[in-house]
Parts: sequence; structure tokens; C-alpha cells
Amino acid sequence: MSVVYTGLQLRPAQIVIRRRLAIFRFVVAVCHRRLGKTCLAVDWLAEEGLSKPFSDYRGYYFCTTQKQAKMVSWHYFKQILGPLALIGLVQFNETELRVDMPNGAKIYLGSAESIENYRGIYIDRLVLDEVGSWPNAEYAYAEVLRPAMADREAHALIIGTVKGLIQFYNFYQYGINPDPK
Repeated sequence: MSVVYTGLQLRPAQIVIRRRLAIFRFVVAVCHRRLGKTCLAVDWLAEEGLSKPFSDYRGYYFCTTQKQAKMVSWHYFKQILGPLALIGLVQFNETELRVDMPNGAKIYLGSAESIENYRGIYIDRLVLDEVGSWPNAEYAYAEVLRPAMADREAHALIIGTVKGLIQFYNFYQYGINPDPK
């Protein structure tokens, strides 16, 4: 686990997922509703961003739409990082839906609906939320996000609930196979 502690009290299932994140580059978590997937993912991105020694860290939290990303995760970023914001160490950029951290790290909320806007970026940590709802999931991942992860060997957490045998199932299948480089 990371050296920075945000204070989130993890549930037993969340602890299992966090332990896997410390071991594997890609973690797929197929979980029931209300387990706390989003809160866990936000906490992971925040701790990773705060603990990385380089100032150009980039974390991304992707949902189907920008509105969904804001509705499901933005308040968790503010809740978890709020104490640091109160003393001026963390800033929330509402317009850009970006968190700026004291070490120069940045976390962005992104969306599959505007995936072409993310060509050419680099990623250090990535969360893909409810990929089963993305109409362009395979393209978004294979053509835009995965290449952005390559340079820095980014780690990814792919979270969601069961929604048929679609792209999220494919990620699950990748997840039960040996960790790809």
C-alpha cells in the first residue's frame, strides 16, 4: 500500500482489492452495487498521486460520460482530499474537473464519450468505471487509453457491476490471466 494515508476506512472486500492493486498492474473488480468501488478507486488515485515523487503524475477516472464521472466521483475526491484543501495543499478545479496536488500531481475526470480528446496524453494511474456501459469500450481502451499507459507502465483499476457478456466481461477475462506488460 502507499505511504500516504487518506483516512478512508476500508471494508474487507476493499482491502482485498487494494492488496491486489499493490501487486498487479491491472486489477478488474466485478462487485455488487454499494460495495464502495468508486470510493475505493478515488482513494487509490488520491493516495497514489500524493505519494509519487515525480511532479508530472497523471491519474484519470473515466466513466461513460463526463456528467457521470462528476456525479459519481467528484464528491468523493472532495471528501477524501477536503482536509488538504482546507489548508491550501490541494486545489479542485471545477471547470476542468481536475485535482491539483501539492507535489504537482494531477487527477482528471474523463469520459468515454469524448475519448478522442485524450489521444497523446500519458497516464500513470487509471480507473475505468462501468465499462459495460461504454458504447465504444474496446476502441477507447485499445486505441487511446492503453497506448497512453504504455510509456510509464501505468496501473489500472477496472471496476463495475455485472452487465452481460460485453466488454467488461472481456476485461474480467484479461484479469484472470497472467498480468500483461
